[in-house]
Amino acid sequence: MKKSLIILVCLLGLFFFLPFINFSMAIPPDYIGVQVGEEYTWTFRVNVNTFTEYATDMGQTVPAEISMFETMSSVQLKGIVASISDEIPGISYDYVIINLSLYMNVPGYGWMDFQDFGEYLPVFVLSNETSNYFNSTMNAMETEMLPPPIGFALPFLIVPHNLNWTDAVQGLNDVVQDFTGGVTGLALEEFGNGFKITIPAQTINTFAMQQMDYIAQWNDKGVFGQGQILYGGATMMSINVPESEIPGYEITILLGVLGVSTLGLFYYIKKRK
Repeated sequence: MKKSLIILVCLLGLFFFLPFINFSMAIPPDYIGVQVGEEYTWTFRVNVNTFTEYATDMGQTVPAEISMFETMSSVQLKGIVASISDEIPGISYDYVIINLSLYMNVPGYGWMDFQDFGEYLPVFVLSNETSNYFNSTMNAMETEMLPPPIGFALPFLIVPHNLNWTDAVQGLNDVVQDFTGGVTGLALEEFGNGFKITIPAQTINTFAMQQMDYIAQWNDKGVFGQGQILYGGATMMSINVPESEIPGYEITILLGVLGVSTLGLFYYIKKRK
């Protein structure tokens, strides 16, 4: 594998945040499960010991950003639904843009506005009638002409609340099977309203990697609700969220880790081949 796994894990699904416009009178389609004014809180944790074990197994140095979790238990990000657009006709797909106002809670600092990337976090939600939802969304993000001033919106943080998960996961499995990245035996299965990806223990470039599992699930409103990265059966990174809430982000590099961002990694590697 050309890229070390430690870097890939840290860069899984790097999100790009840009400002977006408000939709004051928009009437969202019925596949959108969230409403303006709703508030969701992510809580993101890293098990430093397990991450260190992973890095050691792969002959890598633990990134400095991980060390902060030795002194604090978690980082939180609050998202408040600021606006929801009408359904926007696209080139190949119809979609909705949901804007989230962001606030971050770092232990010792309290809640702060999170505007480093713009006033809002725009979320791209494709129509629930779309077949092969995950792959189609990634393709749409390349072809759709999003309204200015936005250049890129985050996919998969919110999906249709009535998504056909059997079809979506089957389509995702077809994409995953095209991915090699130096690993063998990668398997994907439907896991409630979500999926689980398993990479069995194996030797990669002389390094003995233990089994890795990526779990991502969405709640009944279609909001990304919880997930884990397991290494050797132990939790390495996790999103633990109360009912009706959504997960959080590490401050800088580890944005959007877990299964949601794994999709972006697969897509990037596939395009680079």
